[in-house]
Amino acid sequence: MILLFAALLAAEATPVKPLPPALAPSAMCEELKRNARERRDERAKVAAERAQLEQKKKELEALAADIDKQRAALREETEKLQALVDRDAAARKPKRKPPPSRKQASR
Repeated sequence: MILLFAALLAAEATPVKPLPPALAPSAMCEELKRNARERRDERAKVAAERAQLEQKKKELEALAADIDKQRAALREETEKLQALVDRDAAARKPKRKPPPSRKQASR
């Protein structure tokens, strides 16, 4: 019981903040208009940023497609060159002589 009484006294001892004065209708209207302008400006900034990001995305996608195309061309060229090297190596390889016949080996 004493604790309850002490809690009530402590609650009453805290200062109560006064309520802000009520806004007049014209001030309330001005506040709403100001908030609406700020939101509109923020939305316009976000829309501009999105447009820039979308443009950069398109540029990067085009660049990625170009890189993929160049890689494919490089792979194709590498395969052609490898085939040429293999064909040249096969042409330079000495042909094996047939083993000597048994008649020549016995002499």
